Amino acid sequence: MSSNRSEKCAGGVPASFADAEASRDPSNLMGHLTPRLVSIKAAAHCLGVSRGTVYNLIDSGDLRARKIRGRTLISVDELDRFVDSLVAG
Repeated sequence: MSSNRSEKCAGGVPASFADAEASRDPSNLMGHLTPRLVSIKAAAHCLGVSRGTVYNLIDSGDLRARKIRGRTLISVDELDRFVDSLVAG
């Protein structure tokens, strides 16, 4: 997988879309931040699988997730690591 963050899926929204939206409103700094943690739904979207498959990957230990205030979140770096392991293996 390419190391160029603009090509990667983060939070279900390609960075190029977020950048375009932010450019419309210069005071919107959030448009320039790339999410570091994503929801199960966003991770499923990024991987092209169902939410159930993401939960199965977490249960099997193939994908690491963290709970924060009751929400299950996966780091974008963890998604990258998982995809890279698929490509390498």
